[in-house]
Amino acid sequence: LGRMGGSIWEISGEGKHVSTSKAHRALCMELRILILTLAWGMLVLLTAGPVRGQQPPQDGGAGTLQAGGEAGLPQTEEHRFLPPGWFPDQKGPIRVRNLFPLSLPFLGFLPDEQMFLPPGHLVAGITMSLSNTYARTGGITAGRTEGVRNPFREADFDRVIADNPGTDQFFLDMETLRVVLLFTYGVTEDLQVDVELPFLAIGGGILDNLIQEFHDTLGLGQSNRTTFPKNATTLALFLNGEKLFRSGFSYKGLGDVVVSAKWPIYEGAEGDKFLPKIDARVAVKLPTGDADRLLGSGHTDYGIGVASSILFGRGCLHLNLGAIFPGDWDLLPGLDPDPIYSLLVAWEFLLGANPDISYLIQDKITTSPFRTASDTELAELSHEVSFGMKIDLTPNDRITLALTENHSGFNNSSDIGFHFGYVTSFGQI
Repeated sequence: LGRMGGSIWEISGEGKHVSTSKAHRALCMELRILILTLAWGMLVLLTAGPVRGQQPPQDGGAGTLQAGGEAGLPQTEEHRFLPPGWFPDQKGPIRVRNLFPLSLPFLGFLPDEQMFLPPGHLVAGITMSLSNTYARTGGITAGRTEGVRNPFREADFDRVIADNPGTDQFFLDMETLRVVLLFTYGVTEDLQVDVELPFLAIGGGILDNLIQEFHDTLGLGQSNRTTFPKNATTLALFLNGEKLFRSGFSYKGLGDVVVSAKWPIYEGAEGDKFLPKIDARVAVKLPTGDADRLLGSGHTDYGIGVASSILFGRGCLHLNLGAIFPGDWDLLPGLDPDPIYSLLVAWEFLLGANPDISYLIQDKITTSPFRTASDTELAELSHEVSFGMKIDLTPNDRITLALTENHSGFNNSSDIGFHFGYVTSFGQI
């Protein structure tokens, strides 16, 4: 299609763009980020008007809106998701983490909003996320024929490694179901604690046929998916001279338990419009999952971060920053994982006057723990955009429905994810 900076962009037979240089992939990512930023700006302008029936803050601050009116909910103790003094229609970002199989062994922050439960109050919930991953280096499909679905065996992987000396190689083909029991407790007015109990099921799954039909319908190409059996399970990784190969597996069990806490570090001030409230977060991941079955890393990880929510009329902007310091990974003992940095930007908004339903679009950008260890796409940033809604069934019960899609770099994140969540408040216990 053209030459930029001395590199050539090509269209592959699968209909996807392929860059011949790392610089070009970086340029493409910058352009996508620019387009996404412009799209975010348009969405904010279109949805940030005042809610019908809702009055602006009387005290001049941006961190509190008065409850009431046809679009507001009364700020009473009965609506336990809404501690006094907080925006009654804000429900928070979609609480889903990076589901890429090579990221799951390490700690990942769940997106969070700037909101605290009253002291002594408990909220419990369950989230279910089903993701499909198909990611590979180019040499994996060498010599394979479209439409001929032959299994990928360890001998095939050894041939790829031998044919590409001095390079890292990987092939991931699997589905992951992650079910999390999440408990949130207000310890004091300024301290809230979360406990995540994750359960994982990793195997061939059921989504391959749906995804391939979707690609055929839109003419997106299959990226050589049709050379492998449907709903197969393969993990092949050659990194820093270490090889890891698994195929035909099905693993289920408890993952690594995560305990986290947050507290306010900036409460805002009257007239402070753009940074009303900021929380600090810390988290620790405990090695409770079986690392040999891909249910954990076998080591403890630590994380620190901040979360903020900023009100704009009938919209709310959620921002999260995180830094994770992972331990080792038992399956690749020679790997020294890099710190993992993440940025989440979520826009939550209402359409119409119904405050029981909020809509969300969010983008999570995450650095790779393999930045130093690999020169493949595994080392690059992952971008996952999610679309969803949160619905208050009652003042104490809420559900979440969402869809996640990778949109920049297709070999370092899951292709697609479906999410369902339910939370309920037990009030003060």
